[in-house]
Amino acid sequence: MEESNSRNGKISRKLIISELSKIEVSEIMIPRSSVALINMASPFGEILDIIIKDGHSRFPVYSEKIDNIVGVLYSKSLLNVLTSDSQKDFDISKILKKPLFVSENKKSGELLTKFKNTHIHMAIVVNEYGAMLGIITLEDILEEIVGEINDEFDKEEASFYTVISDKETSIIPRMSIEEFNKVFKTRIHSEEYDTIGGFVIDWFGYVPKAGESFEYGNYLFLIHSAEGSRIKKITIKKL
Repeated sequence: MEESNSRNGKISRKLIISELSKIEVSEIMIPRSSVALINMASPFGEILDIIIKDGHSRFPVYSEKIDNIVGVLYSKSLLNVLTSDSQKDFDISKILKKPLFVSENKKSGELLTKFKNTHIHMAIVVNEYGAMLGIITLEDILEEIVGEINDEFDKEEASFYTVISDKETSIIPRMSIEEFNKVFKTRIHSEEYDTIGGFVIDWFGYVPKAGESFEYGNYLFLIHSAEGSRIKKITIKKL
C-alpha cells in the first residue's frame, strides 16, 4: 500500500508540474496597475495607511521610480515599530526583504519549485528590459491547484466549513490555516502555505486522491473529493 501511494504521489507531482509548466507567469500574475506599491521615501504613517487600506501581507517597495524595486515589505515587520517609540526614526531599508525577480516568460512550475526551495512567496515579474510588469505569489500558483485562495487579511467573509455531526466537519481547501486553528482548536503552523489545502498537499508531498487520509493531532483528515490536480472537499473527523 505504501509503495502504491508513493508511486501515485510521484505520478501526481509529475502531472502538476507538467500542467504548470504550460503556464507562463505573465498569464496568472497580478498586473502592475493592480499592485499596491510603496515609495521608499514615504513617511511611516503613509506606509501604514497603504497597508491598512490594501490589506495584503507583502508589498513591493521602490526608490524614485516604480521600475526600481529595491525590496519587499512584510506588513508584519511593522509590528515592532508600532509597539516602540522609534517611529520618528523609522528606516524602511532595515526591514526590507530582498526582492526576487522573474522573467514574464518563466514557467509557473519552475517558479513553484523556486518558491518552495527559497521560502520566498512573492516575485517581481519583469520584461526583457527590466521594467516591472506585475507580481506573482505562491498563492497565485496554488490557485491553479486548489482554486481561489483568500489572503489572511482578505475582507470577504465566506463559509469554508459545514458541520455534519459532533465529530465530523466538511471543509473546502481554501479555508485559511488561521481560521482552521480557531474552529478546531489546533496549532497548525506553516511558513509555506496559508490554507488547509496547501497544508494537506505539503503533508502528502503530492495532490492526494479521494479516499486518502492522514492523522494530525486529534483529527483525521480525509480527502472527500478531488478532481484532476485539485482537492475539492476535505472531511475532518475527531478521533
